[in-house]
Amino acid sequence: MFPVRFARRSATSPVLTWEPLRQLERVSRLFEACDGDSCGEGPRSFDVDVYENDDHFLIEANLPGVDRDAVDVTLEDGVLKVTVTSESGEQREGRNYHVQERYRGSYSRAFRLPTDVDAQKVGASLADGVLTITLNRSETAKPRKIEVSSN
Repeated sequence: MFPVRFARRSATSPVLTWEPLRQLERVSRLFEACDGDSCGEGPRSFDVDVYENDDHFLIEANLPGVDRDAVDVTLEDGVLKVTVTSESGEQREGRNYHVQERYRGSYSRAFRLPTDVDAQKVGASLADGVLTITLNRSETAKPRKIEVSSN
């Protein structure tokens, strides 16, 4: 059914197509690239997967080329915040740049933790460009079997 194409043809012009969903996607990407007064100056975020298993919540963030010392993970008032500071796009003297797209500066993501997370048992590791944050479930939140007794 999609994309919807509306075509108009005249004797002097080629077929013109209008794809409203594709246009909407383009406009959406433009707004996503803007943050306050700056547009298109680099990433404002990073990709993450958040999932859970029986014992943990896990957050995996793609941080290719980021050094461990450039990552700051904090936990305050039930909010886990990951901040990355990048200096890779720093302009160097003696270079005549034609295009400079590598971002320098800080960007972050914040996640409100579920109430059943043990805030004292949070771990983070960075390997092969992937930051993995492990949030242990509190013992009271883990499923347990309850014995049924007879009177």
